[in-house]
Amino acid sequence: MDRPSDMLVFALGCCGALAPELVRLYRLRCHPPKAGFSAFYYLISVFYALLGGVVALALPAVTLHAALYAGITTSVVISAAARNTRQRPVPSADSSGRSPPSRKRRAFSELLRTHANGIFPRAGYDA
Repeated sequence: MDRPSDMLVFALGCCGALAPELVRLYRLRCHPPKAGFSAFYYLISVFYALLGGVVALALPAVTLHAALYAGITTSVVISAAARNTRQRPVPSADSSGRSPPSRKRRAFSELLRTHANGIFPRAGYDA
């Protein structure tokens, strides 16, 4: 089976990101909010869905299930990234004038690549 197209991966990531919200709304079906939902709620929901699509693209989802899973776990990735945002000293530039990649960026990249226990292949490895 070929790798799914980027557009399909993005769409499934968006749907996956909204899946937990759909479950929450389903639980509210007997007692819906009296005031309804604000425009801000809808705006944040759209932003969150788009973020799920971006996460699905950032992780090299090689199957449709992996793309959906990436969207569903967007909240876990965001929470883990937020916990790892402690301030660290900025590394000094080397002799070429370029700074080495920060530990935070490497740690976040590694978190994105490995949080699904191998469902997403690492760069440089065959799937």
